[in-house]
Amino acid sequence: MELDEGKGIPVNVVSKFIHVDSSFVTTQSKLLEKKGFLRRKPSTSDARVVQMSLTDKTYKHFASVAAQ
Repeated sequence: MELDEGKGIPVNVVSKFIHVDSSFVTTQSKLLEKKGFLRRKPSTSDARVVQMSLTDKTYKHFASVAAQ
């Protein structure tokens, strides 16, 4: 089972999981989004919450690294 279950993961959950401030996650996720590795979108239940999920580009990159 995937952590995000296809819906994405909120910034605050990621920040707690990796023990950093949510502002750090927000800043870094915006950089990853610009590079096409991450998708950020408002939550359907609460527009204040940003859901993050990996893009197909990221999964392909992981697959190529794992193959090496």
